[in-house]
This record gives sequence, C-alpha cells and structure tokens, in this order.
Amino acid sequence: MKIGINMNAFGDIDIDLQIRLMQENGFEATFVGAENPRMEAMMRAIRKAGIICESTHAPIGGELNDLWYEGEAGEVMLNRQLRTVDDCAKYEIPVMVMHLSSGVPCPRISEIGYERFKKLVDYADEHGVKIAFENQRYLANIAFAFEQFPSAGFCWDVGHEGVFANNRRYMPLFGHLLAQLHVHDNFGPGTRDVHIIPYDGSIDYERVAASIAAVDYDRSLMLELCAPASDVYDGWTPEQYYKHAGQAARRLADRVEYYRSQRG
Repeated sequence: MKIGINMNAFGDIDIDLQIRLMQENGFEATFVGAENPRMEAMMRAIRKAGIICESTHAPIGGELNDLWYEGEAGEVMLNRQLRTVDDCAKYEIPVMVMHLSSGVPCPRISEIGYERFKKLVDYADEHGVKIAFENQRYLANIAFAFEQFPSAGFCWDVGHEGVFANNRRYMPLFGHLLAQLHVHDNFGPGTRDVHIIPYDGSIDYERVAASIAAVDYDRSLMLELCAPASDVYDGWTPEQYYKHAGQAARRLADRVEYYRSQRG
C-alpha cells in the first residue's frame, strides 16, 4: 500500500524541501489545500518528482455554513467550491474532499443547501472530479449527502472520528464509498483536533488498519498532518518530522496489508 502526506504538513516551508523529504521517507502521494497562492508551484514540483496528487481539500471555515442558508454569502461560498472543482480539473486531481459544515451547531438541512450541493456535485461530475464528503461531528448531513448524491465518495477522517464522534464508527456505514483517507492522531473525545502523527496519540490504529483492509480501496494511506497545531513536535527539524511520519505511515500501511491478507 502506498503512503502519502499532505503538502505543508510541517508548515509553510520550502516546497522543494518538502518534496525531497517526502521522497526520502517513502511518500508516493500527496494532497493540496484549495486557494493556496503557491498551488501552481506546488503542482509543478509534485509532477516533476513523480508524486501522485490524489486530492485537494476544498475551502473550509465558518463561512462554509453559509451554503445552507439563503443569501448572497451562500452563493459566494458555492462559487469558491466551484472554482476548486475547476482547479481539480486543471491539474488532473481526481478527488475534491470537502466538509459539509463547520463547528457547532450544525446548520439544519435545507432546500437551498440541497440545491447548492446538487449544483456542485453535478458540476464536479461534468468535469470528471469526485466529491468526497468528510466525516465531522454530525451524522445527519453526511448521510443526507450520500442518499441524495450517489456519485459522491467518502473521505474517512480518522482523527475527526477520534475526537468528535463520541464512539460512532463511520467505516461500517460508508466504507463502501471510500475515496480518500485522512489519517492523523489526537488524544480522544473532549480534546483538540491536533492532527499529530499516527501512534503519537490515543487512537486505536489496529482497528483503523482492520477497517481500511475490510473495504476495496486502491489509493494511498494518506496522512493529514499539521505540526504547528500542537506543541508535540516543538523543536523538531523538518527532517526529524518527515522521518517519523514516514515510519508511522509505513507501519500502519503494513498492518493494513496484513489484515488484507487475512481476508483470503
């Protein structure tokens, strides 16, 4: 199983340094965040290195909730999402990962929200891009999205499940739709979503490995890390960080392969 890591995992450091450290530590795939002013340079470096860009992460933030409400702000956010589809098509990125809401409370499912998401999913379908909805705090809106938009995929965010889901398990519900992984660790319910390296927190990664192995999934084991989000890696160099991340990702990928071998 290939391993991947997001761009800017250690922060906004030199692109060429990121690429070198990814290659040195076995990472064959990556994903990028939308609306990044360095997108063109990142994609050029990624392609030159022969790294696969599996997805982009669509715009997030509190204004994401505007999609569910009447008004111009919702149209502004929709247009940002549509431009992200355009970038995916331009750079031949097959998957666009997006959140359905932001923060607490979750907006109620609404007709205007449905209409906007339908426009977005239809637009993505026309451009050969798969929208992958990511699990967060709430089950209702993601279940609604998969019921209404059968072409959509699932992005299993392991860290979100660990910190937000109150022991709810998403893979038994949506694993058959898996289109991308976001793998990171944290310290469980009631703590912050710190996006640390697997095995550095409290998530049960044997269960994670078995869950991934139980479904048909042919993309990478993709880390979604953010070193500046906590003090866990204070004082580390980029070289130390990427080496540690690569070892953890390979350890987990090997466990996935082990559980796959047990399926017979």
